[in-house]
Amino acid sequence: MIATLQRMLPYPIFRRLLLVRLISQIADGLFQAGVATLVLFSPYHAAQPLDVALAFAVMLLPFTLLVPFVGPLLDRWNRRHILLLGNLVRAVVIGLIALGVLLAPGSPIVFVGALVTLGINRFILAALSAGLPHTLPSRLLVVANSLIPTIGSFAALCGALIGLVLSTTLTVSPWQHVTSLILAALCCLGASLTAGTMSRESLGPDEVKLWNFWEVIGQLRAGISHLIERRTPALVLGVMTIQRFIYGISLMMVLLMSRNMLAQPADLSSGIAVFGVVMAMFFVGSAVAIVATPFAHRKMSSHSWIIVCLLLGVVAQLILAISYRMPVVMCVFGILGLSIQGTKITIDTIVQRDTGDIFRGRAFSLYDMLFNAAFVAAFLCGAAVLPVTGWSVVVCVVCAAGYGAVGFSYAIAVLCLSGSRCVLAQ
Repeated sequence: MIATLQRMLPYPIFRRLLLVRLISQIADGLFQAGVATLVLFSPYHAAQPLDVALAFAVMLLPFTLLVPFVGPLLDRWNRRHILLLGNLVRAVVIGLIALGVLLAPGSPIVFVGALVTLGINRFILAALSAGLPHTLPSRLLVVANSLIPTIGSFAALCGALIGLVLSTTLTVSPWQHVTSLILAALCCLGASLTAGTMSRESLGPDEVKLWNFWEVIGQLRAGISHLIERRTPALVLGVMTIQRFIYGISLMMVLLMSRNMLAQPADLSSGIAVFGVVMAMFFVGSAVAIVATPFAHRKMSSHSWIIVCLLLGVVAQLILAISYRMPVVMCVFGILGLSIQGTKITIDTIVQRDTGDIFRGRAFSLYDMLFNAAFVAAFLCGAAVLPVTGWSVVVCVVCAAGYGAVGFSYAIAVLCLSGSRCVLAQ
């Protein structure tokens, strides 16, 4: 990876764009850690289900609502200006959020400011990707498109870890949240200043394209019609949406358990640590899925592997219904990591394989919309059905039944689509 990066660094505009990405995504991590600990792990009150639902809705709604419009707007707006002005506005808004936390804790400014900040961030990330071809020769673009987002994700993770460390080590006061927010605002300002060192036309677009709202909606409708006509992409997107909805309820459950049940509600550090360990097990399961899925595809059809992964979800939820002990919760989320990631890899492959090339971009825009909308719906539903402690036998059993029903329905649908031929064994 280092050798590959060294081949790109001699290009000066690329270096500046990479620096903007690193600083911007460190700011993302700091900001999200600050908001998450403020809302979900506040030492002043136990996290309520509605708190969790609102926090995740704020984080996901910008991505859900703006996805169809990002591409057309990036073809119209100057991308260097998006990076410069977008980060500058983010710095101001995050600064106002920090001020609001100090002067009026619990005010709506946190949610409103987060909604604005994350909405702008969606355009910044898209502008970073869209501007990349203007900074490197075409022979380096394929490897750059795989490497640079990974580096950016690592930067965001580093920012989040710094924010969590600050939240757990500073004394209990608003400053343990505000410090992360102030650092995030300073990083956004730094990213804006760095973007300002690039020339106006350095990132494109080369040609301004006109668009209108109804044209974008029409393109999405055409994409939906195409997916329904091709059948399998629409089918697996439906599976993905329901699976993510069920998993979203489980994620909300473990958040509340980490905050109010598996740790002392007044112990901020312990609650964050518990949630971190559980999610680490989820990522271990995801890593296993990355290795296991190609092997599984050699032994069975992709449809069969999706059904196996859904059945793993049934097993995980039934285990969680039996016990809420920490080792059990860790085991459950390890299984869920395998189930969710195994399904995702397979669904991505089916959508790419069975969708026409000119509709593929719209297919993945719909994918992103459904993905985020499912989580928002799950958190709102969880706010209505989950107790403050999070754990509920009834909800676990219903989630298990949901996974089972999706798996059974998917098997029937695949058999019907194949003309009653048993493609599950192919």
